[in-house]
Amino acid sequence: MIKSIQKVKSYLKTLGRFIGPGFMIAVGYLDPGNWATDMEGGSSYGYRLLFIILLSNLIAVFLQNLTIRLGTISGLDLASASRRYFPRWLNLFLYVLAECAIIATDIAEVIGSAIALNLLFPKLPLPAGVAITAVDVFIILMFYTEEADDPDSSATSDSASVRMVRFFEMFVMMLVAAVGICFIIELAYSDIVAVDVFKGFLPTKEIFTNPEILYVAIGIIGATVMPHNLYLHSFIVQSYLDTSLKRNLHYGFVDLIVALSFAFFVNCAILIVAAANFYYGPDTQQQQVQDLFSAHALLMQYLGPPAAVTFALALLCAGQSSTLTATLAGQVVMSGFLGMTTRPWIRRIVTRLIAIIPAMVAACVAGREGLSSMLVGSQVALSIQLPFAVVPLVYFTARKQAMKLELVVQAKNMDPDPVTVTQQEKMSLVDRTIARFRFSSSKSDWFRFPQFSKMNIDTVKNYCIKSDHATDATGAANAGCQGTSAAVTPAIVVEEMDQWPEPLTYANGKIVNVVAVLISLLLIGLNGYLVVSLFMSI
Repeated sequence: MIKSIQKVKSYLKTLGRFIGPGFMIAVGYLDPGNWATDMEGGSSYGYRLLFIILLSNLIAVFLQNLTIRLGTISGLDLASASRRYFPRWLNLFLYVLAECAIIATDIAEVIGSAIALNLLFPKLPLPAGVAITAVDVFIILMFYTEEADDPDSSATSDSASVRMVRFFEMFVMMLVAAVGICFIIELAYSDIVAVDVFKGFLPTKEIFTNPEILYVAIGIIGATVMPHNLYLHSFIVQSYLDTSLKRNLHYGFVDLIVALSFAFFVNCAILIVAAANFYYGPDTQQQQVQDLFSAHALLMQYLGPPAAVTFALALLCAGQSSTLTATLAGQVVMSGFLGMTTRPWIRRIVTRLIAIIPAMVAACVAGREGLSSMLVGSQVALSIQLPFAVVPLVYFTARKQAMKLELVVQAKNMDPDPVTVTQQEKMSLVDRTIARFRFSSSKSDWFRFPQFSKMNIDTVKNYCIKSDHATDATGAANAGCQGTSAAVTPAIVVEEMDQWPEPLTYANGKIVNVVAVLISLLLIGLNGYLVVSLFMSI
């Protein structure tokens, strides 16, 4: 019994070190776009669309797990993999689409935060609420330090960059927790029939035969699986890597399950609150929610001011937490696709200004209706971009050339004592996040460790390789083992070898590839239907 308790404590302690990336991703499943679609679905069709929320979260878990595998095994995020393996024209095309997706996400955050401020302070005009959302730049500045851009100290840059990401994670987790607490309160205010709720998780024929229900269902799926999350997750997970491949993949997946389970609960709670109060409400006449404003008004009418204020606070927290993840996702996209970076607060200003301009025009010209329509439009834009992120992800994780496990080190000297590779080399942010076990120079100096998944952290002895093609640090061809020994942080002793060992490959299996292709086709088809239906209705 004591041993079992100790094992559980040890497991939870290890899991605690990996918790973080999943919650950064979960924010994308709680943005104002999700609120709008969930509220509409619950108020119009009761609990029927709980099955769609369950399905969309299962799809999200599958796709996000692929990003974990890509980042852990290849050491590349999705954007960096595109730059490495795709032609330049295709890489730039995907970059433009990714930036458009981030701007569309930011528009939803601007609108959601502005609506929340207007609901909390009714006398505050909507245009003023839109303008106030620009001050979130100062939130970014709280976590940002100039050390991260100091070219004279790469070690300091490493720690500053990782520290900034960790601070982001902690702040986002607090905001996500606040959203969850708010909806627990909303559920407590609502009159819910548990049997009807559980029936909602079962598929019904009506979902697929009724065009109106299907349209809302597609909107829920499109609002749940966010393109920028696929780029962001494959990057963030790298800052948590250690020398055990199985442990990285296992705890990364558990972190994902915990975080998305929380997001699943919140999305279900939004729909349940809408269904319980507006579809099965105290009035015999069904109350359909047209937008977030009407949802707030109906909550005020049926549940009272405390529930309405809680709703507005949760919306504000969701909008601000999405702001932080969108900033980091923008950095990852720019760094990965173009190989360049900029200060987060500068990028935040540019992106937010681009998002504020159309939102401000809509608020000034069309008021509430204009903002609500733009919120729906931002979700359509994300739906259009989604396949252009999913298909490359499936392609890379199915490709053996990308999903191979190798430890890359550079030849240093023949000193028999262990040597620690310093941080003098100027590496990209992506490489620096995993610099403690991955170093590279020219291809002729690369060496691969297929035993990487079984390593233990400590120190490493020198190795040398007999190769006619190996070169020393100065570029001269070596004879035998001259000039080809090196040492890095992970502990492993490699004997003299006459040829390069084949790396381990962890590409998707046939079943995973089939499921991935089916999901890709499903998303492409559903989003295509959503876009066509929207244009036909105009």
